[in-house]
Amino acid sequence: MLKLLISEAEDIVVAGEVSDGEEVLEKVKENNFNVILLDINLPKKNGLEVLKELRSQGEKISALIVSTHSYNDYGELVIREGASGYIAKEEASEKLIDAIRNVSRHK
Repeated sequence: MLKLLISEAEDIVVAGEVSDGEEVLEKVKENNFNVILLDINLPKKNGLEVLKELRSQGEKISALIVSTHSYNDYGELVIREGASGYIAKEEASEKLIDAIRNVSRHK
């Protein structure tokens, strides 16, 4: 659903899609992405674990965390861990494109 939503924006290119946290780490090593979307509930390594590993490796890629949980549940934690933004899936259809644009501009 998110990929379809994102692909509607003419100025954003979906450059890859993965099914678990380990694949995210592999793709980031192989490609030069501006922004990655991380689901907090990814299998194998969750989004927070992936984010921590990327930051410990010195990776500066902008990361937008997407979750079924509200900001109050995880938002402040993932921002402290180095996420560039956090959005609840319930808000994604309305705000995701703007959130991606803002994160890519380091806002």
